[in-house]
Amino acid sequence: MTVWQAAFLGILQGATELFPVSSLGHAVIIPTLLHWSYKQSDPTFLPFLVLLHLGTSGALLVLYWRRFVAVPTGLATAHIRAPIGSPGDGLATAHVLATAPPDPPGRFRTAT
Repeated sequence: MTVWQAAFLGILQGATELFPVSSLGHAVIIPTLLHWSYKQSDPTFLPFLVLLHLGTSGALLVLYWRRFVAVPTGLATAHIRAPIGSPGDGLATAHVLATAPPDPPGRFRTAT
């Protein structure tokens, strides 16, 4: 893989990471569609993909570090005091509510 191909895949990964599309799929499909000369079965391809995703994760951590810190902090402060007092408390509460499993149908219904 050339430096330009790797840079293209890196830019594509960064541009599509926050959208609901498969950035890993791009890294596999685009080289095939563009007829690039390297094989995906090459032993260096998987480590390249891993480093590509680690780079994206690192960039997101740098960009959103305040939010990553605000969620556990807000969760702890929301647990200590009942009312939501800061945006971090609300963000933590929203994360908990968004990841809670749904109520099974009929579980809390009374018979009529």
